[in-house]
Amino acid sequence: MRAELSHQLRRLRDHASIALWCGDNECIGALTWFEASRKNRDRYLINYDRLSRVLAETVEAYDPVRTFWPSSPCAGPGDFGDAWHDDNRGDMHNWTVWHENKDFSAYYTYKPRFCSEFGYQSFSSPEVAKTFVAPGQMNPTAPDFEHHQKNRGGNARMLETMARYFRFPEGFDNVLYLSQVQQALAIKTAVEAWRRLQPRCMGTLYWQLNDNWPVASWSSVEYGGKWKHLHYHARRFYAPLAVMTIPVDQGTNLEFWAVNDFAEPVAAEASVEVWGFDGKRLDAVALPAELAPRSAKLLGKYPLARFGDDAERTDRFLEVVMRGEAAGRAVTHRNEWFFHAYKRHALGDARVDAIPADRQGRWTVTLTTDKPAFFVWVDVEGIRGEFSDNSFALFPGRPITLTFTPKGAGVSFDDFSRALTVKHLRQTYAGD
Repeated sequence: MRAELSHQLRRLRDHASIALWCGDNECIGALTWFEASRKNRDRYLINYDRLSRVLAETVEAYDPVRTFWPSSPCAGPGDFGDAWHDDNRGDMHNWTVWHENKDFSAYYTYKPRFCSEFGYQSFSSPEVAKTFVAPGQMNPTAPDFEHHQKNRGGNARMLETMARYFRFPEGFDNVLYLSQVQQALAIKTAVEAWRRLQPRCMGTLYWQLNDNWPVASWSSVEYGGKWKHLHYHARRFYAPLAVMTIPVDQGTNLEFWAVNDFAEPVAAEASVEVWGFDGKRLDAVALPAELAPRSAKLLGKYPLARFGDDAERTDRFLEVVMRGEAAGRAVTHRNEWFFHAYKRHALGDARVDAIPADRQGRWTVTLTTDKPAFFVWVDVEGIRGEFSDNSFALFPGRPITLTFTPKGAGVSFDDFSRALTVKHLRQTYAGD
């Protein structure tokens, strides 16, 4: 083992991307998972400790400038405690929302120092699903589809969560779309809750980045390289200058936080804007936002009643906006907040128009709407590439122009225009 470690450490240590060396993934917790180790825990623990010491010594010998971390999660060297549920030290893996099927709000109850693994699943896009599901099995509980779910009960869990937060969608494609929306919301809830806790919490790593086969999974990039909703959202909720809404006091009050990850102070202006689903701005609250370098700051706290009574809030939502200058450029961050589960709100039946254009070889699409539209998703099925943004809120009088970057050759602008489709949340269900 020492020979293998010394070889790998010398081979990899000059890569600048390596932050630390971690001994293993979840081995400490596995001591309690299996009957053999539960019956003779001391024996397995002693062997594990010996292994960990060899790893630490070898890292110290061949790469002394980097930290060795015994396991993930881990409460620290020599500590074999429960780092899944103890958020007081070390790094934490938090799976209460996915594996225990708790509400997304459960993330607010944890205050980790560093959450190195948490996640929520979604289905693949219709484009990828068609590659492994027979035409007669386009259904999330059909055998073909369940075969591509390797976490027991995963499909049922996603569908139950969907019914908890959304009006149930019509059609298979809308089920797949909405699964990706709720995945993005789950991870966004956790990241925003924990980013505001710095310097107590100084980092998060969601599971997972990508897939090695077409499958329902926790990834933000699906098999084949296409970005899911989560991957676009991650660019926004991990933005170095960000603003967020956090419910507190059993949901009776709202706190508005700003995070500045830049190495310089930022003088910003924030506002909490109250909107109706008809597209009319009803009210606004200005919040000062003088932000120190690498910090989080509470900008304001207001009772829910500040934004109307319960019936009025059903017809309203918030857009929190922060504008400032950082790293020599103007920065704007926008973030929407709904007072209830999405299914309780009467969303406007928005008409979204999309106009593609070829601007000297740069392909764009400009989007407009007559009412607020949410999780607006632009797609070009069959054409590999990414849009400059996606899965966002679109407002009347505020057009958004996206750029599409194709991957590979042999695709024309006419192909792009013909394949272009647009979907938003209100289109996924019938009725009022």
